Amino acid sequence: MSTTLADLLSLQVYTYLLVVCRIGGAFFLMPGFGESFVSPRTRLVMALLASLAMTPSQFDAIAAVPPPGVLAGQVGAELIIGLAIGLWLRLFLYALFICGAVIAQQLALNHIFNGVAENIGTSALSNLLMLTGVTLFFALNLHGSTLMALAENLNDMPLGQGTVPIELLTRRILDGVGSTFATGIQLALPFLVVGTLLYAALGFINKAMPQLMVFFIAAPAITSIGLILFLIALPMILTQWAGGLDAALNNF
Repeated sequence: MSTTLADLLSLQVYTYLLVVCRIGGAFFLMPGFGESFVSPRTRLVMALLASLAMTPSQFDAIAAVPPPGVLAGQVGAELIIGLAIGLWLRLFLYALFICGAVIAQQLALNHIFNGVAENIGTSALSNLLMLTGVTLFFALNLHGSTLMALAENLNDMPLGQGTVPIELLTRRILDGVGSTFATGIQLALPFLVVGTLLYAALGFINKAMPQLMVFFIAAPAITSIGLILFLIALPMILTQWAGGLDAALNNF
């Protein structure tokens, strides 16, 4: 039986629908495109355009439009896979959030200001690091590397399987969570060392002179020294973070 033009168009539209489900799910959570200050309409348009560019390479992945029950299963599976990929990418940005929270805790700045980059209360340093990370995501063309990784994922995980590789996605997300905390602590390690030494020294001074309000007097000095160290370490923190994200995208 020959394939009519209507059947071919229906198949291409269905392939585009599956690509939109996976890429749109990733766009909903991934860094840069999935930020809360990006309007949902803008996010949707970008996801539709990216999916349109990736769809022609997937026309051979779907043989025919399945029945409604199978269609719903395939659409749901692609949405779950896309959201899992977006969550895995989002974890890299949260490494900067953890780094900023640890640094702010050491500098006694964790209670000033509220979140801007996210809808949760964060410290000013976490906001600064996360907003700078989003800026670098576009300035260093990491968004291009992310789109290429998503396009390669369409070949590694073919469309229309109707099943979710739960074991693979769970292992990748759990590894990403562990790597997020490890990276955040490693980036803030100089501040942990300096802060521990300073607070230990203040503890000894306070023991020797109990009448002197050591921590009250030393708090401005600790904050000043920490901010100077933060300005010095900021380029290295961001460089290491961007390099780690780029390496992860190359091995996606």
